[in-house]
Amino acid sequence: DAQGRHAHGLCGSGEHAGGWGVQNALKQVADAGDPQRRIGTNLSGQSLGDATFTGFVLDAIDSTGINPEQLVLEITESAAVSYISEAVHFINSLKKIGCRFALDDFGTGMSSFAYLRDLPVDLLKIDKRFVQASPTSPVDRALVEAQVNIARELGIETIAEGVETAEQAAAVHAIGVMYHQGFLVADPSPLT
Repeated sequence: DAQGRHAHGLCGSGEHAGGWGVQNALKQVADAGDPQRRIGTNLSGQSLGDATFTGFVLDAIDSTGINPEQLVLEITESAAVSYISEAVHFINSLKKIGCRFALDDFGTGMSSFAYLRDLPVDLLKIDKRFVQASPTSPVDRALVEAQVNIARELGIETIAEGVETAEQAAAVHAIGVMYHQGFLVADPSPLT
């Protein structure tokens, strides 16, 4: 991935909470036939709390034949905190086969930094409220900078959510955010 590229994401529900989103994302990647393409799919808190969901995802990866490294599973901070032990188990199980994980909407919870070091995620998605205010608000800029610094120390890559203007992109780039996603990069569109 190059700086400034945005992540695609899908969400939905099926027989497992979030199951439709995972199956659909994997199918789209398999149908695209591009082994370099990555896709992100959002998971619900219910997914993390479902003891059978890890097996469901492993089976879905196996049935599509995609390389697990093509899949980025996104978990919101609030879901990860609500199901912390389940989240850690789920993440560790799927990281073993090469899946990557993003902690979504980071910074919205009261104890964000305390949980960040306990969650073995690869990517940190900085909430758009901080990103969008960062060009004009010294406080929001400092909050983004703190998140980037902590993530860097933990070896976690950063993504700025909701980048809609060149000023926002420049502000987060100057702070050290590695990637950004939002309408400035592209409008939502089908994977094809």
